[in-house]
Amino acid sequence: MGTGWRPRAVQNDGWRQSWKRVLYVSENTGVTDVVMNPNRPDVLIAASYQRRRHVWTLIDGGPESALYKSTDAGATWTKLKSGLPNEEMGRIGLAMAPTNSDIIYAIIESIDKKGGIFRSEDSGATWNRRNEFDQQAQYYAHLVVDPVNPERIYVMNVYIQVSTTAARHFINSARNSSTSTIMKFGSILRTPVTIWWAVTAEFMKVLTEAPIGAFSPICR
Repeated sequence: MGTGWRPRAVQNDGWRQSWKRVLYVSENTGVTDVVMNPNRPDVLIAASYQRRRHVWTLIDGGPESALYKSTDAGATWTKLKSGLPNEEMGRIGLAMAPTNSDIIYAIIESIDKKGGIFRSEDSGATWNRRNEFDQQAQYYAHLVVDPVNPERIYVMNVYIQVSTTAARHFINSARNSSTSTIMKFGSILRTPVTIWWAVTAEFMKVLTEAPIGAFSPICR
């Protein structure tokens, strides 16, 4: 981030060739994730990330890292606070449940072990921490909600973490894995996602439970 990256959230109205800035925090802070409610497309939640990296230092987080919500397609934004860490935060990843757009998950990097995985059931108005998992945010900070079950989520990391209890408990996707085959899955859901997965029995279960066409596997 920083001046070289020109951090901001921008909007393109229809098929126009021009863009306009709708959310700007500062030259040190960018917008790294946005989710849109597919049922109410004017409702957006965005994550800002204060970060500067130079040869001599790394600023990874600060008071400008935050979550914002807009209900008018980005014209105005409200900073979300209820249930979120009061301490300074770092990078934040967001995911909305395809089957219930009021359910949103956030993986939040924060100091003093106040980060973790948070869940909102009211479209971001309030949050509660479900798990303390907060690792390698600079490289990952990405999660995916199952296309069928909003209680099942996947958290990207060196080994993908899987939860079937809405992030209260996780299992390591590499546990008991018998192969190192890597597959790339492009979702054709309303919100496209890409998942890199070491094939395990857990994921094969996902494939068998997902509706036909939910995932399109390409072996790598």
